[in-house]
Amino acid sequence: MTLKIFLCPSDINTRTTDRPESGPGSGLQYAPGSYRAVSGAAHRGGQWMDSNQISTWVIQNRGVLHGVAGTHYGLFRATANTTSSETFASILDGTSNTLLIGEYMTRTRNRRRTFWAYTYTSYNQSSPSVGQPRVLIPDYDRCLAIGGTDGSNPCKRAFASFHKQVIQFALADGSVRPISTNVFMGIEGPTQNNPVDMGVLPSMATIQGNEPRFLND
Repeated sequence: MTLKIFLCPSDINTRTTDRPESGPGSGLQYAPGSYRAVSGAAHRGGQWMDSNQISTWVIQNRGVLHGVAGTHYGLFRATANTTSSETFASILDGTSNTLLIGEYMTRTRNRRRTFWAYTYTSYNQSSPSVGQPRVLIPDYDRCLAIGGTDGSNPCKRAFASFHKQVIQFALADGSVRPISTNVFMGIEGPTQNNPVDMGVLPSMATIQGNEPRFLND
């Protein structure tokens, strides 16, 4: 079902359904969307809060709307590599400093777009990757051409829009803020658990990274 509330007027190819490019639902038709949940920050190594193979670093840098393990009854099932759902109290950085939802649109590869009801990995949630400004380009194929998959493909978990040099984000306090596509995305480190600098957008994607201090500095 196509829902206008989940579509940005500037998005394209929103009048028809399409099949996602991967996952168990790739043979089904899904309605498009323009907005993705912010599941946390990511770093090189290919581990994300939407997968079953996540590290301690990824859990520590999780966002408000990450996936959690559950039973077919919808009950949370804790494992060594998962964490439970979040509450307002768990957003230690403050709701006005923490990203909740952001835009993602692409000119190419429509099957990699956002599908609002398809919960498999990155199709309705994303994690901004430290040191990867290419993930803010509204063109999936161009993102790949710039840096490839880097062993994990951060282009799948991007935020981008067709607005001029900004991407709209909703924060956990309910406010909406345009963020420049020139925002500092940080500096990668030699390993997944060792970024040199988290950067602004990846930092704002986390719930407990002490962003008020970071942003004031």
